[in-house]
Amino acid sequence: MILWGADWCAPCGPLKKFVGEHYPHVEIKDISDNAPNSIKSIPALQVGSRIITNVNDIKMYLAHASFESMREGQQ
Repeated sequence: MILWGADWCAPCGPLKKFVGEHYPHVEIKDISDNAPNSIKSIPALQVGSRIITNVNDIKMYLAHASFESMREGQQ
């Protein structure tokens, strides 16, 4: 998973900090570092070929993915 953002993006800063603290497995990159053409807005979370935008949608996806990962580990 890659979180794409930029220094000039107001919501990206707090989101990058949140993701870095709570989801250290997510790679954080700047949009200028060869981001896929499919990214039309930032912040954006790239999960394989899927692109998730909007801060709340990104947080919800990460929380759900984390929960599923924990649940699978308990089985």
